Amino acid sequence: MKSLVATLLCVLSLSSNQSALAADNQDTTAIKGVFSRFSTIWDQPGMPGFGDLFSEDADFVVITGKWLKGRSEIVSYHKNLLATFYKGSRSIPMETVAIRFFGPNVAIAHVTSGAHYTQDGVEHIRTALATAAPVKRNGTWQISAFHNTLTGGPGYAFGTPPPTPSSPTSSDHHLVDCPDSPTMGKRPPDAGCASSPARRSAPCQAVQ
Repeated sequence: MKSLVATLLCVLSLSSNQSALAADNQDTTAIKGVFSRFSTIWDQPGMPGFGDLFSEDADFVVITGKWLKGRSEIVSYHKNLLATFYKGSRSIPMETVAIRFFGPNVAIAHVTSGAHYTQDGVEHIRTALATAAPVKRNGTWQISAFHNTLTGGPGYAFGTPPPTPSSPTSSDHHLVDCPDSPTMGKRPPDAGCASSPARRSAPCQAVQ
């Protein structure tokens, strides 16, 4: 009798584990689908359905550090961006490189992305790595938070520091679009720029 009970418990445990694994696989597929649609929508005029990817109270930090709060602001900002600075751009499809679940309805994902775009007649490529927090509500996964970080292209300022800087500052290798930035890019106009006499001739562009 004890052997039978033990066998039944073992079967139930295996069944439960298999069900949980199947659910995780379904959720992983669903989350990857959200980011796949992000890239698809980017390439469509007017970005139809873009707002559906985000929860109503979502946060989105763009590569310049600008913090967008709420679905409405996220959608408005990106539609304006694609109608101006990134007009005619082509996305590099998002790739979900890692997903970690912190419960049945919350996850953290790391996602790579990028875009081809033209500025002043010259084609550029930007790449990025984002940390996102997808949440599941009413059976649907949406992005609750998204923090994007530039990893290459115009505005990317990380690099090997000069071996013997004449007047190093703490911002030599992270500010963009400021007089002390080694690479031109975009930065919020109110973000401030550190002082570096060697680079004061570089102009600042408007933030996008």
